[in-house]
Amino acid sequence: MARWNAGMSLLLVAVVVALHALLPTATAAAAAAALQEGFYKSNTNCTVDVEATVASVVQQYVSADRGVGAGLIRLHFHDCFVKGCDGSVLLDASPGNPDPEKASPSNGGLRGLDVIQDAKRRLESACPGTVSCADILAFAARDACNILSAGAVNYGVPSGRRDGLASAASDASQGLPPPTAQLDRLTELFTGKGFTADELVTLSGAHSVGRAHCASFARRIRPNVSATMDAEFGARLQRQCPADDGAVAVDQDQATPADLDNRYYENVLAGKVLFDSDWALVSDNSTRQMVADNAADQARWAAKFIDAMRKMGALDVLTGDQGELAALPILLSWIVVASSESQLQVGYYNRTCPRAEDLIRNVVHAAIRRDPGNGPGLVRLFFHDCFVRVSRRRPPPPLASIHSNQHNSVPPPAETMQQQAVFVCMQGCDASVLLDSAPGSNATAVEKASQANNPSLRGFGVIDRAKRVLERRCRATVSCADIVAFAARDASELMGGGMIGGFAMPAGRRDGRVSNASEVLDNLPGPFADAAVLVASFAAKNLTADDMVTLSGAHSFGRSHCSAFSFRLYPRLAEDMNATYGGYLRTRCPAAAATAGRRRDRVVDLDPTTELLLDNQYYRNVQTGEVLFTSDATLLSQNDTAALVDLYARNRKLWASRFAAAMVKMGHIGVLTGSQGEIRKFCNRVN
Repeated sequence: MARWNAGMSLLLVAVVVALHALLPTATAAAAAAALQEGFYKSNTNCTVDVEATVASVVQQYVSADRGVGAGLIRLHFHDCFVKGCDGSVLLDASPGNPDPEKASPSNGGLRGLDVIQDAKRRLESACPGTVSCADILAFAARDACNILSAGAVNYGVPSGRRDGLASAASDASQGLPPPTAQLDRLTELFTGKGFTADELVTLSGAHSVGRAHCASFARRIRPNVSATMDAEFGARLQRQCPADDGAVAVDQDQATPADLDNRYYENVLAGKVLFDSDWALVSDNSTRQMVADNAADQARWAAKFIDAMRKMGALDVLTGDQGELAALPILLSWIVVASSESQLQVGYYNRTCPRAEDLIRNVVHAAIRRDPGNGPGLVRLFFHDCFVRVSRRRPPPPLASIHSNQHNSVPPPAETMQQQAVFVCMQGCDASVLLDSAPGSNATAVEKASQANNPSLRGFGVIDRAKRVLERRCRATVSCADIVAFAARDASELMGGGMIGGFAMPAGRRDGRVSNASEVLDNLPGPFADAAVLVASFAAKNLTADDMVTLSGAHSFGRSHCSAFSFRLYPRLAEDMNATYGGYLRTRCPAAAATAGRRRDRVVDLDPTTELLLDNQYYRNVQTGEVLFTSDATLLSQNDTAALVDLYARNRKLWASRFAAAMVKMGHIGVLTGSQGEIRKFCNRVN
């Protein structure tokens, strides 16, 4: 009787939820109806084929790593199933929203974010403020399905979505089916979105591609293999998944892991699936029959999968004047945040100083032709400016602004005034690294004087030259912070061997008035940093581990003083350094005892192979142990960073596109805009 009651309860829940799903709000229905295929051809003046552009980017990434395709399909599902298909899954944490969907454990290991960013950047160059991130994500998921299924799953994507403004981790945790879900929970979640049981089974077929971390199914293989899992398959998983390392990832479908096909259903029937939520599909006779039908007919499953993907892509979409269109060629997360960062824009000086970017480019190119060392110097200067987030204390506001009720004579609490007095504003890309010490002040006070910047930091003269040219043409208009950003972009372009194009760099930064040497070492990751320190350092600047590995590629050109890595040479070579390379470095950098009494600190090329080219050779050097710093070698110490090193070593074009996107993202760290800061007349001193 208990079993009958539980079954009836499940049925009643499913019926009630399904009936509720059949009654969507008029607003949601109207929004979904407003989507149309070919939206960007008939409703905009975009001069490029939007869908073809996205497809080209997806093809580039998936050709290099088919796992990215599976990631894009999952990314679309995780976007649509939470708050609707509004791009909210793309949002990073921000001061106004420290806990977005990305932060939910349900979204651990999301992939494909760089693909969306790259496609957005390309489309913004051609059609600023036109194509939503939500539509790009829908197109990319379709294109990934097409590639991974060898054309069997391809469909038209109605578009016209707008981007959402809200993102909460709690919504993701509650709305996404966990890998431990049983059939009743799966049914509740899918029917709540208007899907039938057959569509639930059909969409589960996406588990025929992609990988999963061992931690997500550990309880099904330890201490014993689950009774619902094939014993031989379980034993194989035990060998693939070390008991003490849940971060290892394995293929979800170990028969055809790179193909989006119906093999998943054969695996379900055979007990060769990872999750409880997979096995749950055969725990009921009706869904078991659906699994069997899909296993028997690939073409029929593909047709149903297409219909279900199109239906999912219309979930709770925003259209018309709802939401917004992200305007910058970077992830939506950097655009929606209600802060000064959202005020940067591509072509910022088009009206106030039309040729500003061209003039800077001319100065930079001339400087690099005179001395190629200026190229890496300018890129490093940009990094050292943005990464040092200077603390700027604001004075307490006038008493009247704290205590505005004139009829209340009670003074504000002392703790309130104290909090106001020590309020700290953090500023990053503000040209603070360019400031000299004021006359008569302590010469060690500014960032330039820090041992991390002096005497090796270069490019100051190039920035000063560009500033003089601009001041003659557009007085008090172009900030030194923007000149630094443009100069780094132009140096990357010139020294990238044609692979790193002149990417759009948003501008509108203002110059800071504060520069503290004491802030430098606390912010810049040192050459001795290990992977954990590097990841934490970049995360503090809202940059991911992927961004860290990507930007580390700047070590493919430039030079370093021997003192920065001599600890890896003496008294013995570091274990992770190639012995032949280490022997060469010892000839270039004699031991301290051999140079006693000498002041010269020699320099060597960071990349011994293509020292004057910004390229992906760096990643090959990491793999062969031919790098100078611990912070380079440590990229092989973690599975995720090592995988990126391998990917970039094999695909120069992919790294180049991601490097450009990461440079743009870094350029948004702690910027000052509007009436903040100032526009300096001379870059080395405040007005």
